[in-house]
Amino acid sequence: MVITAPSDSNIVYAAVRSGSVYRSNDGGSNWSFAGWFQGSVHAIAVHPLDANIIYAGISPDKLDGDALFKSTDGGSSWAPTAWGSNGILRLTIDPKNPQIIYVSSFATFGGIHKTEDDCKTWTFLPFPDNDGGRTFAIVVNPQNPNIIYVATNGWKFYRSSDRGKTWELAVDISGFPQWMDVNPANPKIIYLATSEGVFVSSNAGANWIAKNSPPINPDHPWTEWVFVDRANPKRIYRSNNHNWSLFISNDSGDTWKLLNMPCGSITMAGNNRLVVGTRDGVYTSDGNGGNAQFSSKGLHGTDVISLQVSLENGMKIYSAAEDQGIARANLYISDIDSILWQKQFFGRGISEIKIHHKNSHIIAAGFGIGAKGIKVSLEGGGSWSLRGPDSYIHSLEFSLRDSLVIYAGGISLFKSPDLGSTWEIIDLPLGYHSIDDIALGSNDSTIILCAMTGEDWSLRRVLLRSSDGGMTWAVNNIRATSVFIWPNNPMIILAAAHSELFRSEDFGESWDAIRLPLPGSLDIRAFQRLHDGFVALATSEGVFYSWDLGLTWSPLECNLPHRSVLSLSYIDAPIFRLFAGTSSGGVYSLDLGEILSVATTETSHESALFQNFPNPFNGKTTIRYRLPRPSYVTLQIFDILGQEVAIIESGLKNEGAHAIQWDGSRNASGIYFYRLKAGAFVETRKFLLLQ
Repeated sequence: MVITAPSDSNIVYAAVRSGSVYRSNDGGSNWSFAGWFQGSVHAIAVHPLDANIIYAGISPDKLDGDALFKSTDGGSSWAPTAWGSNGILRLTIDPKNPQIIYVSSFATFGGIHKTEDDCKTWTFLPFPDNDGGRTFAIVVNPQNPNIIYVATNGWKFYRSSDRGKTWELAVDISGFPQWMDVNPANPKIIYLATSEGVFVSSNAGANWIAKNSPPINPDHPWTEWVFVDRANPKRIYRSNNHNWSLFISNDSGDTWKLLNMPCGSITMAGNNRLVVGTRDGVYTSDGNGGNAQFSSKGLHGTDVISLQVSLENGMKIYSAAEDQGIARANLYISDIDSILWQKQFFGRGISEIKIHHKNSHIIAAGFGIGAKGIKVSLEGGGSWSLRGPDSYIHSLEFSLRDSLVIYAGGISLFKSPDLGSTWEIIDLPLGYHSIDDIALGSNDSTIILCAMTGEDWSLRRVLLRSSDGGMTWAVNNIRATSVFIWPNNPMIILAAAHSELFRSEDFGESWDAIRLPLPGSLDIRAFQRLHDGFVALATSEGVFYSWDLGLTWSPLECNLPHRSVLSLSYIDAPIFRLFAGTSSGGVYSLDLGEILSVATTETSHESALFQNFPNPFNGKTTIRYRLPRPSYVTLQIFDILGQEVAIIESGLKNEGAHAIQWDGSRNASGIYFYRLKAGAFVETRKFLLLQ
């Protein structure tokens, strides 16, 4: 959804259904991040007098999560309102009294809610016949805000002249309503977009006339959006679902012309500029659709569900991104330091991409919904060929031993000896199917799968493991959607599903539950090997890492604006660099040089104190140390005058790696020191706190 601030037409906000809000200060050309929510953003509204006051209505991901938020600083910060957790469908502000806000909820049928005190208290406004429909369109008459118009998916239109206290009109309409707009010069003229097309009323909703003349396809009239140009009310725009087409009418909808740009949500910005929010980003043009251009610099509107980085061919990033959180993903390629992404092909349903570990020009893309099999490129994404198998593919993995072998997980497990030209099925135990993830050992004998069994979707995920190339299988009844094998020690396995993390040191014979240092629940999405004993974990609350083969975990403290991370990739040349694909936030990278410097230090036979990370830091930082044997330790913080600030570790500690976080948010900016005493070992390091 895109919407222009009523008080400043150069300020435009864009809401991405999968969680993010962006802001443009130049009419939609450039965008900056303006908030992320744990849920689907379905509605945004801007204060009529202050462009920095925004409301965002979401459908929360978490049970009892907040659904209506307010920002007073242009999206820099957000606070929940007193609305509650019922998901928001539509959101409208009274143009002359911004304390009055109307809300339609997913959980509410046969009415809408109204607040008259800026979301502190709410009143339910039922419709007279209680048609049982959800409200999909709410419009306030701009000249007389006592009058409101409402349309529901019960195929009903309602009108009130007292802000919803009573309803004076209830008439039938054609189709499921999607959006509604009014002529600003004559608000009795209303345009309604429905599943049956666009309809217009010239008498405030009492009667409706269809406006669906050619080139509108009569067999596909479904219209998602309709918008009236405020500067020229006879100019109407509509977005049709059929072929995702955008149309313009310059005679109040009597005739239509197809515009050469994608369709989506519609608004007008400064200088008569048309702004359209589409599945691929934002497009802008002049008012007649001329000079159309892609205007999404700084806006990342897709879920990056799979991510791979290549060190060859100019260092490329390959990203499989879902459009608006819907399973119709496409493949994008970008230079590693570029903000410009190029779509490679329309590949609906891409579930995963993998780059060959020995030749990064070889890329495989698996299809999980809407298409079957895999596509393989031998030219770094320059061209692609479809190469079976005839199955929906959810996971891919190249063999570490044989450079021509690909494993693909679908309904069953498939293996190709020739980069996808031919395939064979590796039989699974009876009743096990739908492979979510594949992990391979250094030889093809070791295979571990995240599979499904039974019909209970919440419980049927299990782990299958084979040590003989898939001839025989053992089953672990732990829920697992992601799995990881340590390359140098295949006996150590990590497995995760939702908020559960497990570790095994005996190839899955026994398992220990591992707790992440985070209160509450989170969703674990993917593992990524970093270096030696280091591994990273993508979660709905950011990135965690372990430096001791998965025994202990710490949050990766970095300025990642999108906490919900879906995918990870890593390169170790020319620098240690981690890439995170986020939920509707694009791709971010982080230099891991400091944290991975631990891996190159000789630590196996002596105690060691490592540099904190991050450094400099704001608020929190992590301090790591290693003990060759159980020791009594003291870890202290000192200020620059040598005065003790805190003791953050004290007592007998086991041998091995340790990590502890210090919160310096209550201390002043400046240089501090931390000192570790472990038996006869004493070492001090310096760090910088920047508040």
